[in-house]
Amino acid sequence: MNLQSQSPKPSVSSNLERISYLDGLRFFAVLGPMLHHLYPKTSDFSSRLLHLGSIGVDIFFVLSGFLISLILIMAKDSGTPWRRIVRAFYVRRFVRIFPVYWLVLVCCHKLGLLSSGDFLWNFTYLSNFWIVSIEKWPGVFSHLWSLAVEEQFYLFWPLFVLWTPKKHLAKGMSVVVLVGVLWRIVCWNMDSPEGRVMGVVLPMGCIDEFAIGGLLALYWREAAERELRWLLPVFLVSTVFVSAHIALFLLAESAPPSLMLISPIFRTSIAMMTASSIGLIHFRAELGFLDTFFRWPPFQYVGRISYGTYLLHPFIPLILIQWGGLRFAKTAAPGWQNLLIFLTYAVFTILLATVSWYCFEQPLNRLKRYAPYVKNS
Repeated sequence: MNLQSQSPKPSVSSNLERISYLDGLRFFAVLGPMLHHLYPKTSDFSSRLLHLGSIGVDIFFVLSGFLISLILIMAKDSGTPWRRIVRAFYVRRFVRIFPVYWLVLVCCHKLGLLSSGDFLWNFTYLSNFWIVSIEKWPGVFSHLWSLAVEEQFYLFWPLFVLWTPKKHLAKGMSVVVLVGVLWRIVCWNMDSPEGRVMGVVLPMGCIDEFAIGGLLALYWREAAERELRWLLPVFLVSTVFVSAHIALFLLAESAPPSLMLISPIFRTSIAMMTASSIGLIHFRAELGFLDTFFRWPPFQYVGRISYGTYLLHPFIPLILIQWGGLRFAKTAAPGWQNLLIFLTYAVFTILLATVSWYCFEQPLNRLKRYAPYVKNS
């Protein structure tokens, strides 16, 4: 395998500029759910095709598992006491995620969109368990389940990475991957709508995707040709599985969309394809054009504000149509009209996310400097 120059082992204080193209990947990860939720569905086939946008959530899970694990492993390798790492981790995660999320929920509660009971489910990051309890998708709040899963992952993963001896970490992460697959097998065999929902939104049904990102981070730190040979075979095999599954899903008209998400191997294959893609782009010099592609400034910008974009996008039709009175005139070309509707929603989503970023999220992010992983010398 043709590796790029020297294997990178940046310090914990590094801003990981060499993998900044991940913001470009975040652009496509957030584009998927936006297409799924905002693009008008005019037929059963278009509904199925747009449902594939939910794959973006799986990409986010892999990215989270990779970046969080890489940061924790780097901090662990630096000799920093685990208590300091854990404290810094939770402070930095809180500052980044909680304030804007809670602000959106409070606004929704004050506007009467959330009852006090439903507000509490979401406020405590238990949206996924709320969905299981009510046995339906709660409209514009449906997407919050994935943010709940992320927070639940953060509860145990730092201690798992920091307390597991490094020589056993790869085996431990592999066990976690197996647990996720087995959980979806159990849910698949329940053969009920409740089982399918449990396989999609509960943390056990997603944990393998985070762990696959963690495995990439582990090998990333110890990058060597013999350890990276698995990247291309994993990418090819997982891509075949994903492609075949998508083709069958699009052709099987009787299968519900949730069946694709709960398939025991589909989400694992998505995670393996995503993780191996990240590794190949970074370590294979001949794929440098993809690195350049993902670094395109518009992709980078939307990727940078992807958290706010994801959080806010389902509320845009509500804001523009029900509250703003926006109406789209019918045309003789419904395909172009649907594209116009989506682009309108997307532009307003990015504008609102931009306001959130510069007025709220970015100023709060600056507080992270008070919680470094490694004590400044």
